[in-house]
Amino acid sequence: MSANLNDPSNLPGSNSLKSTSQSSCKYNPGTAGTLTTQMIGWIGGWGIPSQTGYASGIYRLASAANDSNTAKWWMQNPDGDMNLINPSTPVTNCTHLKATQKDNDLDDLRQIPPQDYWGNSTSDGTAYQASVLYNNFKTTYSSTNLDNGYHLGIACWNATDNAAKRILADTNMNVTIYTIGYTGDGGVDTALLKRLANTKDSSNHSTTWQTGLYVAASDTNGLALAFQTVASAILHLAK
Repeated sequence: MSANLNDPSNLPGSNSLKSTSQSSCKYNPGTAGTLTTQMIGWIGGWGIPSQTGYASGIYRLASAANDSNTAKWWMQNPDGDMNLINPSTPVTNCTHLKATQKDNDLDDLRQIPPQDYWGNSTSDGTAYQASVLYNNFKTTYSSTNLDNGYHLGIACWNATDNAAKRILADTNMNVTIYTIGYTGDGGVDTALLKRLANTKDSSNHSTTWQTGLYVAASDTNGLALAFQTVASAILHLAK
């Protein structure tokens, strides 16, 4: 999830770091207008509610890498930003945000940020209960539980869901979203993909938004057919 972990703005709860007495992070919060003091990047976490989680620290956003790599390169090298750890200045003295990939590497945080870097809420009532994560574990979301990746996963789900809502609700753009779910590698969160596309059988279908399409595919042939299906729908819409 893209986030500003020590956001210096005055928004309630925008600074997600623990107090200075609990965390030794130098910039707590960051300094407004000085990017070198702000912890802007992406955080990720893995784990299940019944176990101590595996959480990563903060990594620089690929878009801030200042290199010549293309979007295609980043898509083909999704782990490339592992070599782009956020510049050392913002995380000075932060023991648990240095992207060392050890357990509980988010322990300098007092909470998961209330919104992602783009302003999408990470906690949206009970909407997340439509997710595969919730269906598997039935655990209520807690923004202060940083001991496992489940809650960060739910926060990411909420941010993604809310980003789609903002897009679909834009009456100036009238965007239609099409999603494809590759089910051949452990499955996908069908509920989320249907919500993103605002399909008629989604758990949040709105007649005031454009109705999109969700297509599932289990192998390479299925993927090719899925893209053809989406292309046909777009052509039909354009007529």
